[in-house]
Amino acid sequence: MEDFEFFFLVRLGLRLYQLVTPTITAIQAKGLSIGEVLRKVELLKTAALAQSQNAPFRQLWLDCVTEAEELGLEEPRLKRAIRKPAKLREAGDDVGQPKTPEDV
Repeated sequence: MEDFEFFFLVRLGLRLYQLVTPTITAIQAKGLSIGEVLRKVELLKTAALAQSQNAPFRQLWLDCVTEAEELGLEEPRLKRAIRKPAKLREAGDDVGQPKTPEDV
Protein backbone atom coordinates (compact mmCIF):
# COMPACT_ATOMS: atom_id res chain seq x y z
CA MET A 1 0.00 0.00 0.00
CA GLU A 2 2.94 2.31 -0.45
CA ASP A 3 1.57 3.26 -3.85
CA PHE A 4 -0.54 6.43 -4.11
CA GLU A 5 -2.67 4.94 -6.89
CA PHE A 6 -3.75 2.05 -4.66
CA PHE A 7 -4.51 4.42 -1.77
CA PHE A 8 -6.53 6.76 -3.99
CA LEU A 9 -8.54 3.95 -5.60
CA VAL A 10 -9.42 2.51 -2.19
CA ARG A 11 -10.63 5.94 -1.03
CA LEU A 12 -12.58 6.46 -4.27
CA GLY A 13 -14.16 3.01 -3.93
CA LEU A 14 -15.16 3.79 -0.36
CA ARG A 15 -16.74 7.06 -1.46
CA LEU A 16 -18.73 5.27 -4.18
CA TYR A 17 -19.77 2.53 -1.76
CA GLN A 18 -21.06 5.15 0.69
CA LEU A 19 -22.99 6.77 -2.13
CA VAL A 20 -24.56 3.52 -3.40
CA THR A 21 -25.38 1.77 -0.10
CA PRO A 22 -28.48 3.81 0.88
CA THR A 23 -30.02 3.29 -2.57
CA ILE A 24 -29.31 -0.44 -2.55
CA THR A 25 -30.95 -0.71 0.87
CA ALA A 26 -33.95 1.39 -0.19
CA ILE A 27 -34.72 -0.58 -3.35
CA GLN A 28 -34.82 -3.85 -1.42
CA ALA A 29 -37.88 -2.73 0.54
CA LYS A 30 -41.11 -4.68 0.03
CA GLY A 31 -43.91 -3.10 -1.93
CA LEU A 32 -41.87 -0.83 -4.18
CA SER A 33 -43.05 -0.45 -7.73
CA ILE A 34 -40.64 -0.57 -10.63
CA GLY A 35 -41.26 3.15 -11.17
CA GLU A 36 -40.16 3.97 -7.61
CA VAL A 37 -37.05 1.83 -8.00
CA LEU A 38 -36.19 3.52 -11.29
CA ARG A 39 -36.61 6.97 -9.68
CA LYS A 40 -34.25 5.97 -6.85
CA VAL A 41 -31.70 4.67 -9.33
CA GLU A 42 -32.00 7.89 -11.34
CA LEU A 43 -31.35 9.90 -8.16
CA LEU A 44 -28.29 7.76 -7.51
CA LYS A 45 -27.08 8.38 -11.05
CA THR A 46 -27.51 12.15 -10.57
CA ALA A 47 -25.64 12.05 -7.25
CA ALA A 48 -22.79 10.01 -8.75
CA LEU A 49 -22.44 12.42 -11.66
CA ALA A 50 -22.41 15.35 -9.24
CA GLN A 51 -19.56 13.67 -7.33
CA SER A 52 -17.51 13.45 -10.50
CA GLN A 53 -17.77 17.19 -11.10
CA ASN A 54 -14.88 19.45 -10.21
CA ALA A 55 -15.51 20.52 -6.59
CA PRO A 56 -16.28 17.16 -4.88
CA PHE A 57 -13.65 15.27 -6.84
CA ARG A 58 -11.08 18.00 -6.27
CA GLN A 59 -11.71 17.82 -2.52
CA LEU A 60 -11.32 14.02 -2.53
CA TRP A 61 -8.08 14.40 -4.49
CA LEU A 62 -6.69 17.01 -2.08
CA ASP A 63 -7.67 14.91 0.94
CA CYS A 64 -5.93 11.87 -0.55
CA VAL A 65 -2.77 13.80 -1.38
CA THR A 66 -2.63 15.25 2.15
CA GLU A 67 -3.24 11.90 3.84
CA ALA A 68 -0.74 10.18 1.56
CA GLU A 69 1.93 12.69 2.58
CA GLU A 70 1.11 12.10 6.26
CA LEU A 71 1.38 8.33 5.76
CA GLY A 72 4.66 8.66 3.87
CA LEU A 73 3.31 7.26 0.60
CA GLU A 74 4.90 8.15 -2.69
CA GLU A 75 3.59 11.19 -4.55
CA PRO A 76 1.02 10.79 -7.31
CA ARG A 77 2.64 10.48 -10.71
CA LEU A 78 1.65 9.91 -14.27
CA LYS A 79 2.24 6.54 -15.80
CA ARG A 80 4.26 6.47 -18.96
CA ALA A 81 2.04 7.21 -21.95
CA ILE A 82 1.37 4.13 -24.02
CA ARG A 83 1.41 4.78 -27.73
CA LYS A 84 -0.27 2.70 -30.38
CA PRO A 85 1.98 0.94 -32.88
CA ALA A 86 2.79 3.23 -35.82
CA LYS A 87 0.72 1.21 -38.29
CA LEU A 88 -2.39 1.58 -36.09
CA ARG A 89 -1.95 5.27 -35.29
CA GLU A 90 -3.99 8.00 -36.90
CA ALA A 91 -3.39 11.73 -36.90
CA GLY A 92 -4.05 13.20 -33.45
CA ASP A 93 -3.99 9.91 -31.52
CA ASP A 94 -1.69 11.32 -28.85
CA VAL A 95 -4.01 14.24 -28.16
CA GLY A 96 -5.64 14.07 -24.76
CA GLN A 97 -2.74 12.74 -22.72
CA PRO A 98 -3.19 14.01 -19.13
CA LYS A 99 -0.77 16.70 -17.97
CA THR A 100 -1.01 15.92 -14.24
CA PRO A 101 -1.95 12.83 -12.21
CA GLU A 102 -5.16 14.55 -11.13
CA ASP A 103 -6.28 14.83 -14.76
CA VAL A 104 -6.27 11.05 -15.15
